[in-house]
Amino acid sequence: MQIENGEVIVIRDGDYVEAVFYRKCYDDLSAVVDEVLMYLNEKKFENPNMSYMEIDGGNLKQINIDVPFYEEYEEFARIFNHRNYKCETCTSLNFIYLDKQDTYCPKCKK
Repeated sequence: MQIENGEVIVIRDGDYVEAVFYRKCYDDLSAVVDEVLMYLNEKKFENPNMSYMEIDGGNLKQINIDVPFYEEYEEFARIFNHRNYKCETCTSLNFIYLDKQDTYCPKCKK
């Protein structure tokens, strides 16, 4: 598998990355949501959470506010019944947890 730079949806179980979906592979948000839901229903993780991030040089990093997918994440989070999609302290995109309103900011570590 080749790791390319680009915007991704990161799926974790607790603190462990389980899957990465490249956003450029989907025409629109509904296609991404369908794929994520199918994956999550198949895997049945204990503590699933997800966020939009960017792969740069093989490393995951926070998406910059000027990237078009930054704004899309608000709608993505709302589909999963989350309103607190970005950190109030640093404005980084939070990881949102499924089936609960918990969030986690990877930049602030809270």
